[in-house]
Amino acid sequence: MEAIVQLIQTVGFPIICVLLCGWYIKYREDVNDQKITALSNAHHDEVKALADAVGQQKEAYLSSTAALTNAINLLTAKLDEMEVKDDKLS
Repeated sequence: MEAIVQLIQTVGFPIICVLLCGWYIKYREDVNDQKITALSNAHHDEVKALADAVGQQKEAYLSSTAALTNAINLLTAKLDEMEVKDDKLS
């Protein structure tokens, strides 16, 4: 405690206050930088997971669309065969 009183008497109260405020500001900035980095990393991971999920959904959609198109083409071919047979019978 005596060291603080002697420091204040030597350099003055305003100088000590400015130094303490500067230290506090730097400390808070360092803490905020750590928090922002952590949030940024978490956000990056979330976006990557979302992009992966969208990619999987796209693949599933394309696969089901191809299967549906194939089924429609097969049914169309069967219907065409049936029409040709009906035309021959008539």
